[in-house]
Amino acid sequence: MRNVKATCFLAGLISVVPAGAATCPGNVVFQDSFESVNPSLDVASYPQSKIIIQGGTAVTSLLQPGKMARTEEYWGARYGDVNVCVTVGTVATEPAENELGGVVFWATDYANFYDFQVNPTNGQFAVAQRLPSGQWGMPVAWTTSPVIVQGMGKTNALRVQTKGSTATLYINDQLVGTFAGTAPAGGGQVGFYGQGDGTDTLQFTKFAVASTQSATPLPAAADCPGTVIFQDKFPDGDSYMNIAPSAGVQGGVQGGKGQITLLQASYGQAVQYPGMQFGDANICATFNTLPTDKAENQMAGIEFWATDYANIYSFLINSTNGQFQLAQKVGGNWTIIVNSTPNAAVLKGMGKTNMLRVQTKGNMASLYINNQLVESFSAAPPVGGGVVGFYVQSDSAWTSKETWQISNLTVAVP
Repeated sequence: MRNVKATCFLAGLISVVPAGAATCPGNVVFQDSFESVNPSLDVASYPQSKIIIQGGTAVTSLLQPGKMARTEEYWGARYGDVNVCVTVGTVATEPAENELGGVVFWATDYANFYDFQVNPTNGQFAVAQRLPSGQWGMPVAWTTSPVIVQGMGKTNALRVQTKGSTATLYINDQLVGTFAGTAPAGGGQVGFYGQGDGTDTLQFTKFAVASTQSATPLPAAADCPGTVIFQDKFPDGDSYMNIAPSAGVQGGVQGGKGQITLLQASYGQAVQYPGMQFGDANICATFNTLPTDKAENQMAGIEFWATDYANIYSFLINSTNGQFQLAQKVGGNWTIIVNSTPNAAVLKGMGKTNMLRVQTKGNMASLYINNQLVESFSAAPPVGGGVVGFYVQSDSAWTSKETWQISNLTVAVP
């Protein structure tokens, strides 16, 4: 493996992890276990607040007196008709102040979102809307509800169910209201929100997104077994392919395929779909070189079990010599796990197409080339599931530009 250029995509669809969420009905398509930092969150400390994520809890500390707030969004993944859930708690030893905790939904960015929040001090809830002008609207005014568990050290489970332009609100699995709002075209980002009057602490657990019965299923994929829950079909204007041009690479979309051209030797381009973590799944994609390119030892393949751009597994093929490679990146350093001899499953030659599939199940990963099993191995996958993507690299003896095309990137669950 060689020098790596990482690209972060700022859009997404739906992901699935195998575990359920007791207070989030439906098929769980995303959850944050809060055992480690999700790469799509911005948890950097700021003078007025900090977030520590560990042990199943996101602890949000507001460090200055006065009305302070902290919004966290899972940047990238967008959801349509779903249940968005989080459990909010306060610290028993802190003074009873107006500490507000909530779930963010229908967000387009940090300047435009809705927030369903609860105040456990006075037993009230509300929905606030952050407007691009910097002002706040109140689609649902502060309302007292007996279903709120009041007091410091208590927890409340919040759920927003979105359907079209209607949001239905639940606290501790009890319906408390509905309202009509403005859902972003193509779905909204989600997250959590904390606000306090003093130097307060809020604790968030059990964050999950679950698909509802009305969610539109994605079309089946013939070569990717299971129920399809994420696809990048690489349409024109695909926001996933936002690779910044540089001296080493060009990227974009061409004819329904993602296209990456490597312009120098020993150059790697990594691409991930942050904010979407997958557990047991089939991850599939098709790769081809251009028939007019020179045959060099360029490689391409699937990334899986990733937590960020510094910690990745990659399953790659070399269409020039028919070899495949399994590599692991830990803390930015690569280790080659398998470097095969030429394998008959690989269609060799420029312009040829090869379909790769990684099947993850528990701590096992099985690797397929053109539906033929070529390797299985065991490892320690990330807690809560891993991020997926793809990777291409140029030959160390590069003499002319090398182009890879990627199509039908799909994730399907059993």
